Amino acid sequence: MTSSTDVVYFHDYFPLKTETLQQDLETVAAEAFFELANAPIVAFRINSKKQRGKEVRVIQDGECQTHTGGIVWETAYLLASYLIQKADGKVKNGLGKVLEVGAGCGMLSMIVSASKLAKLVIMTETTAVLPNLAKNLSHNIKVKEEDCNCCCSEDKISVRRLRWDDHSKDIESCKADNSNDLDPHSFDTIIGTDVIFSTTLVKPLLKTLRVMSHGGSKIYLCVQIRCQDSHDLLLNEAENYGFLVKDCTNDLELIPELEWGLAMDCKLLFLTVKCETKTLAKARKSIKKRKHSNEASNISKKRS
Repeated sequence: MTSSTDVVYFHDYFPLKTETLQQDLETVAAEAFFELANAPIVAFRINSKKQRGKEVRVIQDGECQTHTGGIVWETAYLLASYLIQKADGKVKNGLGKVLEVGAGCGMLSMIVSASKLAKLVIMTETTAVLPNLAKNLSHNIKVKEEDCNCCCSEDKISVRRLRWDDHSKDIESCKADNSNDLDPHSFDTIIGTDVIFSTTLVKPLLKTLRVMSHGGSKIYLCVQIRCQDSHDLLLNEAENYGFLVKDCTNDLELIPELEWGLAMDCKLLFLTVKCETKTLAKARKSIKKRKHSNEASNISKKRS
């Protein structure tokens, strides 16, 4: 992509050095992210045994004024690091099929894929953001064995358009390409960072999450509260779309390397699909059965 001298590495700043922890953690972290956000190219080193020495590099567009997907936000680094720590190298592909909503530059998804956390990763974005996202993926795809730094496999990660307010068309378009990348209810894990910033997009986001998730899906949203009204709306409306929401922000306290996330007021939300209890499901099935029985009986009476 470019020479190493042009690249700013996340690991040049994190984990924060011991001496810096004596200073104001928020200030130190903010200064580090200022440098990362203003770099043309940023990189994240992959530390898994098989991928050691590999890295994900992305091109940023800090000058972009039309959308927010031009740079890698703090929460992308935070959620990637959290998922790596949570996996702890125990289960390969433990996240299953993964969807990222609002992938931006693609850093989070490519780290997840390169770290072997997922069986398949689908990065999604709006039309305006797709060109840079696709370009970043192409630079990180390992084409030949001798590709020294590339660490993503072409058959393990892809890019698709997915507009929350028009997801049906994008799903159909994907099917028209003979691809099952965006099959509804097919994702085991859904991830998103800084995707709660507009009240008008909260309900479309929740609807998209519901369409893409199944009964056992796990959804991780890592955000900074950029719009309190939007944040509150998501928490209030989630149940109406079939989700249970748990604030897991305090989990970051258990991982010393990620305490900067707390200092910067990052929030980690964990959503699951509400499941009926066996008793309720049995009762609902019984009611449905009785209804069909009554309908059949009424038809029989009319015939006689």
